[in-house]
Amino acid sequence: MKTYKFLGEIEHDGVEWLVRCPTMERFGGFAGGDTKEEAWNYCQEILTANIETMLELGMPVPEEPEHPVSLKENQRFITVQPKPEPPPKDGHSAKTYKFQAVIEPDEDEWVAYCPALVSQGAATGGITWEEAYINIHQVLRMTLESMIDHDEQIPEETLEPCSKTISVTI
Repeated sequence: MKTYKFLGEIEHDGVEWLVRCPTMERFGGFAGGDTKEEAWNYCQEILTANIETMLELGMPVPEEPEHPVSLKENQRFITVQPKPEPPPKDGHSAKTYKFQAVIEPDEDEWVAYCPALVSQGAATGGITWEEAYINIHQVLRMTLESMIDHDEQIPEETLEPCSKTISVTI
């Protein structure tokens, strides 16, 4: 699996430390934490999860442009090595689920939800459409995994013409 490397910049906003990766910012490439190291680590975790989802969705991962050898004091490269998809859980054969997803603007952000599973928590958002799309895919996966773990009935797939369809294989 390919390794990705992104330039991150950290700053303190008076409350917490914030890390942002300009190349990945529209895909959710930012995070905060109480300490510098916590913010760096959390940003790496977010980038890893988002890149894994982008690859699963077939979305292109942006390439980091070349940078000078010497970095500023508030800069660091964040290395991300996505993990391959885990095998299905014991006693459960892999199945692909497809659900309608709604992604729409709401004041300063985008909201995303799966109408058939919103009562189970399949709702999220993002600052950009791309971030909301990645987030709803991740939330749908977590929702379905939790429902499977708790032997809950998964509703029939409901697809409407011209809607965004999210597919998750578990």
